[in-house]
Amino acid sequence: MRRKDREINDLNEIINIVKACQVMRLGMVGLRGEPYVVPVNFGWELQDEQLILYFHGATQGLKLDILREHPQVCFEFDTDHEFIPSDVPCGCSFKYASVIGWGRVELLETDEAKAVGLRAIMRHFDCGTGDFDPEQTRRVSVGKLIVERLTGKRHA
Repeated sequence: MRRKDREINDLNEIINIVKACQVMRLGMVGLRGEPYVVPVNFGWELQDEQLILYFHGATQGLKLDILREHPQVCFEFDTDHEFIPSDVPCGCSFKYASVIGWGRVELLETDEAKAVGLRAIMRHFDCGTGDFDPEQTRRVSVGKLIVERLTGKRHA
């Protein structure tokens, strides 16, 4: 990271940024080797100080095709945006907080595993954590992103 003075290494501070976001951008290597980025709603949990991210979607489509072939991904969160104007040319700036990380996605297969991920998403959006009918879990795909490394950055 070029601006070490803005780097965030504290996991609790990184989690606070994640909590403040509603969308995660998921970066993948497309089927022809091209970059592919898609915004997804997400949930999260900590397992022994390791961040685990969950996202859901349709049971078919390009995102799933890519993840089956190339499960290694990059992800990004950003929040606290504020433009800082300036009368000096190139003097404008921008306040923000962001997290970028890398990991591997497992596509969950069982109703029980999918329900764990869906409950994490529901908790993140504060909209209940009830039980899921197996028919509900069969209608969605759920990805579990096991974070291998991450970094945060803040310009306040």
